[in-house]
Amino acid sequence: MKFKGVFEDRSKRRFSVEIEARSLESLMDDLEDRQWSVLYYHQMKASGEDGGESTIIRPMNKPIKRLPPEREGNLSLLNFDAVNAQILKHSAVSNDKELQGYLWSASSFYNNGFYGFVHQNLWRAVRRCNVLEPHIFYYLRVCERVLLVPLTPDEAKYEHRFMATQMAKGWLEAKIRQLCSIFMKDNVRCKWCGRYTPYIDPDVPTFGFANDNNCRHCGRMYPMPSWVWDSPHGRTYSYFRSSHNSREFDDEFERDYEVENRHNTHKS
Repeated sequence: MKFKGVFEDRSKRRFSVEIEARSLESLMDDLEDRQWSVLYYHQMKASGEDGGESTIIRPMNKPIKRLPPEREGNLSLLNFDAVNAQILKHSAVSNDKELQGYLWSASSFYNNGFYGFVHQNLWRAVRRCNVLEPHIFYYLRVCERVLLVPLTPDEAKYEHRFMATQMAKGWLEAKIRQLCSIFMKDNVRCKWCGRYTPYIDPDVPTFGFANDNNCRHCGRMYPMPSWVWDSPHGRTYSYFRSSHNSREFDDEFERDYEVENRHNTHKS
């Protein structure tokens, strides 16, 4: 596979390059050897491919093999600060500033669809402290699912223009742009199919059947990445409240946590 993107070395110099790698895991290892950080990247379409109309997904992460945190979910834990508190409460995290930096960087930019940047930070976090995997494995999977979908030429041009303005140098300028992007989002890659689709607030309800929060391409509900709703508690709440109308969401949740159908009559 070939990936194209913008990366930053330890001296904060930026490079727009193409890198060949067998997998995302190999790409991460290569970047660590170079001591480069990701700003953004995408997989390039190989010769003979049809342009990536369908999602390319690597094999699932192994099941977590434990029940979700609470059977019906907990509304008090469905906010940004509470989700991060669940991750940061581990003793291995509380005394590790570098690890905290990876997690805060990922959580701050996940909702904006900066999948490459978030993926590397989460990958570094799990590599440094694997006890965090039950809390962040799904964010990693979402990023990998999206990043393995080649962009169309028009999408690649849009991504370069959008990311170049968002990934500004300087912490203050970056935070200002991040704040502005909350109100100025245009298109973000769907977390299900990887295509760019108009941004819709993840909190816009569908009640399990409405078409008010769907991807323009694949049609699935709640297509935007959400640090809250993609957390273990968020997925649990969505599952047991029948927030999604797709078998794919339910099947994935049941595989991850080895639970049976939420209701015996739920599926035919």
